[in-house]
Amino acid sequence: MFSNTQSLLICGVIAIVFFIGGLLNILDHIITKLVLGGLVILVILNLFLVKKNVDEEDLKDSQEDSLK
Repeated sequence: MFSNTQSLLICGVIAIVFFIGGLLNILDHIITKLVLGGLVILVILNLFLVKKNVDEEDLKDSQEDSLK
């Protein structure tokens, strides 16, 4: 889904939005909560989807090696 660089960039955006939102007292607004929540969910989903793809590739490689 996302590369490592893109995931790190999204995490950086989350940290910056938390910092600026805290300074401006906008963390109580529903729009801010939705944006931050959506970004956090994207990062968490990316962790599981990338892990699943790596496992499937490893499984295919091991099956190909056993057939040789």
